[in-house]
Amino acid sequence: METRVTQVPPKKQYGRNAAKLGALLVIIGAFLPWGKLDDVVITGLDGDGIITLIGAVAIFVMLFMKKVSLWASMAVGLIIAGIGVAQTFSISQKIDEIKSIFASSLIGPKITGRIDFGVYLTIVGSALIVF
Repeated sequence: METRVTQVPPKKQYGRNAAKLGALLVIIGAFLPWGKLDDVVITGLDGDGIITLIGAVAIFVMLFMKKVSLWASMAVGLIIAGIGVAQTFSISQKIDEIKSIFASSLIGPKITGRIDFGVYLTIVGSALIVF
């Protein structure tokens, strides 16, 4: 009787690799501008981006440790996503508030503000972590 040995292909690591990429995007997004009002630029490190940076670094380290569950990284990714979404609303509200304060003055109509790409990169990166 002959026994056959079949080799099992290694597990696909797509989810883990996507989460690593997402963590890198969140880390990069923390250093980029999150909001701009005229010439004043606010980066992620000026606010809650510090929390997202620490979370993303923790996820990045956890993903290289095989014993750590992906559920832990997904939970931290959801927290980062919540912070990113909350910051978009917060920045938008602050811009509207500042515009309304100066609306009656001469510079009021000239004030421009926007949510910048750092917070969007953080949201996309956290989506990849959760994916």
